Amino acid sequence: MLCYGKSGKKLLEDYVQQIPKEAVEHFKKKVEKGNYESPKAEKEDPIRSSDRLNVIMVGIDSTSQLQAKRQLSKTLHFMKTKLNSIELKGYNKVGDNTFLNLMPLTLGLSVNESGWKSGMVFDNFDFPWKVYQRMGYQTMYAEDTTFGGIFNYVKKGFLQRPSSHYMRPFMLAVHDSKPFRHALKVTGKRYCVGPRKLHQQLNEYLVDFVKSYADKNLPYFAFTFTTYISHDYFNDLGMADQDYLDVLQTLHSGGYLHNTLFMLYGDHGFRYGSFRATEVGRFEENLPFMQLVLPPSFLKKYPSIEKNLHTNQHRLATPFDIYHMLCDLTFRNCRHSKQGISLFQEIPNNRTCKSAGIPVSCCSCGDTYSLNTNTSEVQMAANSLVTHINNLVSKKHAALCHTLTLQNISSAALKSGHAHDEIVRNNCQGGKCSNDIWSKIKWPFVDIVVTITVQPSNGLFQGTCRFDRHKQTFTILGDVSRINMYGNQSICITDDFNMKKYCLCKK
Repeated sequence: MLCYGKSGKKLLEDYVQQIPKEAVEHFKKKVEKGNYESPKAEKEDPIRSSDRLNVIMVGIDSTSQLQAKRQLSKTLHFMKTKLNSIELKGYNKVGDNTFLNLMPLTLGLSVNESGWKSGMVFDNFDFPWKVYQRMGYQTMYAEDTTFGGIFNYVKKGFLQRPSSHYMRPFMLAVHDSKPFRHALKVTGKRYCVGPRKLHQQLNEYLVDFVKSYADKNLPYFAFTFTTYISHDYFNDLGMADQDYLDVLQTLHSGGYLHNTLFMLYGDHGFRYGSFRATEVGRFEENLPFMQLVLPPSFLKKYPSIEKNLHTNQHRLATPFDIYHMLCDLTFRNCRHSKQGISLFQEIPNNRTCKSAGIPVSCCSCGDTYSLNTNTSEVQMAANSLVTHINNLVSKKHAALCHTLTLQNISSAALKSGHAHDEIVRNNCQGGKCSNDIWSKIKWPFVDIVVTITVQPSNGLFQGTCRFDRHKQTFTILGDVSRINMYGNQSICITDDFNMKKYCLCKK
């Protein structure tokens, strides 16, 4: 959209994407002709097919439960007081980054279980926008980032449009526009274009999409994910609080949430910087926020679901469980995974990270106790972590990346589920273990969370090392976190997103 003054001078250049009326009418005619088979519930299904819901999934990158409370206070207050939202206080991530958490949420499988390999496109995977489209829903997929997209960052993305309405072509044009490049040059930040921020573009597109199809009484599924304003900037998300509140107020006042499941969530907490290097930062990274809103009429009709949702607010939950809930709403049109439990069912009170599919490195259960970094056990753990990183890189990229060496150990902590163990009680007072704790521990395996700095990249890494006391060996559990930014250090890695955080390119 271009605006000119009387003199012919360009006054404004802005980018707006709308839902074409022709697309809505075309879809309506297909529905009326019976081109879609309505899903049919079976006896064991938790809900009746006549009670199917629209779905809106609004994701925000790098936002923990506490970060959401700090930065989105008005939005969360409205959700709680006006929409009676369900807050999953035990919601735990299952992987290091966005991709490793969004694959379980949208596919019900870990990346390894999915069969995806570097270099593969994602067209053949049965994501919910495809499942719902087969069921006769109109679908939308939108992200604000192009380079760092969930399925595009060091990945091939989609060859075909994955949903009925796909925002990526529009965003590619925005990123190539003069207003975007100018804002980036002036501010150094990627979330502005013209008079608005990119998350506002997503929000406006979402509201237009919902209104366009809901006003015609047509079912829809919408998925949006915002990255720029929250991924690199710890305190900038607060600028979006009013914008997300405006979206919810618009949908609520217009009656668009009466038959809709609405989700506002994060993929993980903030992963970089000085805050992440703290113990609170480590816990926050593992605990993304997840807020759910379901129609009161739906919950009244299914009191057992309402009861289970309220119970599950205080249970250990994961992205796998969200996927299972979405499956329950598709009437057997998607497969269930072994790790997940639908939120419509009661999650057991004794659920463990292992049974929930949460790696030890991401598990928020148990306690941690500070350790002296000068002990031989901690020194061995730190060196094992460096060796592990070098081995990962050398498998494919030894010619491209420097070999890393240990510079120093920033911190170490004993991670234990043995909080009431007499050894812990007597030797780890005030959250810190005595120096002779190692001579008193009787468990065969000990997990140590160690934070190290390596050279020559100056990378700050954190990993969980399992110490086998009898064999005197260490095993690295789960993902290793890079907790300072690596920028262009790994620009030579173009085919493996997992390795970028480890590599310092030789050239």
